[in-house]
Amino acid sequence: MRVTNDSTIRSWFTGSGTNISLQYLERRIITEWLPFSGFEYGNALDIIHYMQANLNNAENEYWLSIQPKKEE
Repeated sequence: MRVTNDSTIRSWFTGSGTNISLQYLERRIITEWLPFSGFEYGNALDIIHYMQANLNNAENEYWLSIQPKKEE
């Protein structure tokens, strides 16, 4: 987890594979990790950083904006 200079908390995940693999990674983060993490979506944009943008063998980082879950 990282706190950026604008006080946004982001959790980052790395992935590799095709562009479809990135979509699968994002879906798994949102449906499997986020609900049980103690966090919810933050109030900032998500970031996708392509370290290698090869369509068949991409390497990327997905930075998800998060904030602590509010007590209900």
